[in-house]
Amino acid sequence: MSEFRVNSLTARNEGVPTVFLSGDENLCEEASEAEPEIVTVATHRGIGDSTIGLNPTEVIQKIGDGVQRALARVEPIPIAMDLSDFPCFLMT
Repeated sequence: MSEFRVNSLTARNEGVPTVFLSGDENLCEEASEAEPEIVTVATHRGIGDSTIGLNPTEVIQKIGDGVQRALARVEPIPIAMDLSDFPCFLMT
């Protein structure tokens, strides 16, 4: 099981969906199979013991577009935090 899958399952257990992933082409395929609603952007492809990276300028644009698509699909998640656990937020 990949690190992505472990983290995704952990997040889902806490009620937080995994909505976006960028990385290796094979990892993106794995993520799409496990999480059909996820938006992925492949940034490189593994070939044997090597990787072929895509053009960084294009990747930056694709990641930005992908994140926007992913977040547009998500309902806001209400977050309730007890700020007393974080004294720095209580300073006036």
